[in-house]
Amino acid sequence: MYNIKTYLLVFFCILLTQLSNAQTTDSLQQVGVSSSINDIIQLKPDGSIVQTKVTIANLTETNIYEAPNIISILTEEDIKNLGYRDLLDVLNTIPGVNIANDVQNGTSIGMRGIWTEEGKVQFMLNGLVMNDMAYGSIILGHRFALTNIKRIEIIRGAGSSIYGGLAALGAINIITKTGQEINGHSLNLAGGLSNGATSRGLINYNYGGALIKGIELTASGLVNIGNASNEKRTQPDSTLVNFKDSSLVNNVQVMFRLKYKNLVFKHVYEDYNFQATFEPIASLVRTAISNFTYNFKFKNINIAPFIDSKWQLPWNTQYGDPTIYDKQNLITKRQILGLNGGYKPLKWLNFVFGTQVYNDNYRYHRKSLALSNGKFVQSYNGAVVYTEAVFISKYANATLGGRFDKYAYFEPELLPRISITKSFTKWHYKLLYGKAFKIPPLQNINLDVTGNLVPEEITDMQAEMGLHHKLVDVTATVFNTTIQNLIVFGYDALQNESYVNSGNVHTQGFELEYKLKLNKFTLKGNYSNYNLVASTANEIVVDTLNLKLGTLAFPKHKIVTMLAYKINTKHTLCANYIYQAKKYAYERINTYTDEYALSTFAPTHKLNISYQRNGLFNKLLDINVGVYNVLNTTEHYAYSFNQGYAPMLGMGRELFINFKFNL
Repeated sequence: MYNIKTYLLVFFCILLTQLSNAQTTDSLQQVGVSSSINDIIQLKPDGSIVQTKVTIANLTETNIYEAPNIISILTEEDIKNLGYRDLLDVLNTIPGVNIANDVQNGTSIGMRGIWTEEGKVQFMLNGLVMNDMAYGSIILGHRFALTNIKRIEIIRGAGSSIYGGLAALGAINIITKTGQEINGHSLNLAGGLSNGATSRGLINYNYGGALIKGIELTASGLVNIGNASNEKRTQPDSTLVNFKDSSLVNNVQVMFRLKYKNLVFKHVYEDYNFQATFEPIASLVRTAISNFTYNFKFKNINIAPFIDSKWQLPWNTQYGDPTIYDKQNLITKRQILGLNGGYKPLKWLNFVFGTQVYNDNYRYHRKSLALSNGKFVQSYNGAVVYTEAVFISKYANATLGGRFDKYAYFEPELLPRISITKSFTKWHYKLLYGKAFKIPPLQNINLDVTGNLVPEEITDMQAEMGLHHKLVDVTATVFNTTIQNLIVFGYDALQNESYVNSGNVHTQGFELEYKLKLNKFTLKGNYSNYNLVASTANEIVVDTLNLKLGTLAFPKHKIVTMLAYKINTKHTLCANYIYQAKKYAYERINTYTDEYALSTFAPTHKLNISYQRNGLFNKLLDINVGVYNVLNTTEHYAYSFNQGYAPMLGMGRELFINFKFNL
C-alpha cells in the first residue's frame, strides 16, 4: 500500500527548498529568473484560462487554484448543460462523495468513505447553516431547486478551522442568484415517471429586482414532492418491500433576500418531510433562519458584523409511538452575534479574521418531558475566534491560521491550518495540513447517558496538483485523514442506548479530475478511491480482519464521466455515466431471531441522458427532458453501521422533464 504521508513529506521538503530563495512580490508580476525556469512555471497570466473565484475557502473571494482547501465547484452552466434532476445527482458526481441511507429513509452523503451524517459536513444555503441542530444531519432528495442556483462550492476535507464543529470532513454552500442576476420572474415546473407511477413533481417561483428605489429584493418559493424510489425489493428475511408506497418526500421552502446599500437581510423557511419505509412513521425538519449582515468597507479593510437567529424542529418523528419517539423530538434555537473581516496592509500580506458568541437552547417538543439531565430546558454557550494570515510570494502563497472554539462543558479546541498553494499559467499546486473536530450536536449530548462523550478530532493532510490549458484541465489529489474518538450510536457498559466514542479511523486515497473542451463537445469526469488503513471503530468496518474491503455502505472506487454536446446556443445533448464498485452492509436475515449478516452489493453502472432546448417562444421557455438510469440499474443506498438496518433502493429508470418560464 502506498504511504501518502511519505509522499506529502517529500513534497513539502522539495517545495520548501525551492522557496528558500523566493522573493515576496506580486504573483502576477514578471520575475527575474532564468529563461528555462520561467518557461516551466510560466508566471505571466494567461487570459485564455478562466481563473474561477470561490468564497467558501476563507470567506473572501479567492482563486480556486490558490484557495487553502481542496474545492469542487459546479456552476449554473454545469447544472444546466448536464441535465441534473436533483441536488443528489449533483453531489454524486463529486469525487469522493457517495449516497447512503440513515434510519427512517434519511438519505444523505458520505465523504471519502466516511458517513458524514450527524455533523461531519456543514451544509449551507447562501451561507445559512441548514444542518439540523439535534444530530447535525442534512437529509437530501427532493429538497432544493436547481434552476435558481448560481453555483455550488464544495470543500473536500477538513473545514472546521473556518466553519467549526459541523465541517469536520467538508463544507457545501449553495449560492443562489441575487435580484439583479434574476432581473424579473421565472417559474419552473418539473415532473417524473418511474415504474408506472409518478416519481416527482416540482413548482418553483423566483423573482429578482428593485422593490423600491435603492432596495433590491430576491424571493423564491418551492414545493417539491416525490418518492425516493418506486422500486420493489425482497429483503434477505423474505420480506417484500414496495418503496413506491413508503418513501414519500415533500418539501416547502420560502426564501428571500433584501439588500440596501451595504445592509443585507436573508431569511429562509423550510418544511421538509420524509417517510420511513421500515417503520409506520414520517420525519419532519422544520427550519426558520434569519440573518442581518452589514459590510463596512474602508481602504484596505472590510468588516462585516452579523446577527443570525435559527429556530428548528430537527428530525421530529411523526405518527410514532409517543413512549418511544417523544424522547427524540426536540425544539431548538440558536442565536449568534459575530463578525467576519479582512485586512490587506501590504501587497504581499492579507489577513482574514472573525469571531462569534452564540447560545443554543433546546427542550423536548412535549413540554412535560424532562431531558436526560433532569432539566426541562437546557442552554449551552459557545465562543469562537479565528484568524489567518496569507503571505503572497512569487512561487508560493502560505496560509497560516487557526480557530479557537469553546462550546458548553467540552474542553476548548485549538485548530491550526497551514497551507502552501500557488497558481501559475499552466499549472497549480496545493499542500494542506489542518485539524478539524466534530462537536457533539444537542441530541448526541442529551442521549449521552455515560456523560463521557468528547468531540471527534480529525487530522487532515492533502496535496493537489493541476495542469491547465484552454482545452484540457487535469487535477490530481491525495489525502490522508485520521479521525480520533469517532462518535457512534451504541450502548454503554450497562447496555443503555447512548452516543459513545467508539475508536479511531484512518483513511487514505486518491482523486483525479479532468475536463476536455473541444469545439462543441465538453467532456468532464473524475475517479476517486479511498483505502481504510486502520480502524478500531468496528461499527463502520466491513470486516475487522480484512480492512481492504473498506467501510460499510461506501464503494472504494467511483468513476464519473459527463459528456455534453452543444449543438448551438439553443440545443444541448448530454450523457452522464457513474460506475461504483461493490459495497457492503449488514442486514437482518431472520425476523424472529433478529439475526444479522453481511450483504454484498454488486458494482453498478448508471447512465443518464438528457436534452435541453433553450429560448423557445422568443426566449420565454427553456426545456430539459431526459431519462435517468437508462440501464435500470438497481442501486442500494446502504446503512453505514453494522446494526442491520435495511438499505433503500434508488430510483429505477425515470423519465423526467423540467419547464422553465422566463417571465
